[in-house]
Amino acid sequence: MLNVVQTVCDRIALFSNGRIGFLGTIEELADKIGGGAFLIDVEADGIDLTELGTSAEGVTSIAPGRHGHWLVESDRDVRPELARLVVDAGGSLKNLDLRRARLDQAYNRYVREVVHDA
Repeated sequence: MLNVVQTVCDRIALFSNGRIGFLGTIEELADKIGGGAFLIDVEADGIDLTELGTSAEGVTSIAPGRHGHWLVESDRDVRPELARLVVDAGGSLKNLDLRRARLDQAYNRYVREVVHDA
């Protein structure tokens, strides 16, 4: 259901205890809750992006996946910086796939934080 909301709306309001707890865009919500508004799937050989990627300005987290894959969260599109880091370190870049934060992911994080802070 939330994916439908995301395709129709460009601003959202989330309620907490009967009051508006957040009002803004999905990207602003992702920034507010500490995640990244941008999700980048990186596939590369010959490097460890977990260490390299932290030097790219705007990266908020890097989660390793299966061998040679990482999910990078950032507050902006850092694909050029990531590509440069991989190549400069002697790695072989295979894929950089940009996705925007999804409303369901941002909502779930928001609810966890609201419940945790309550």
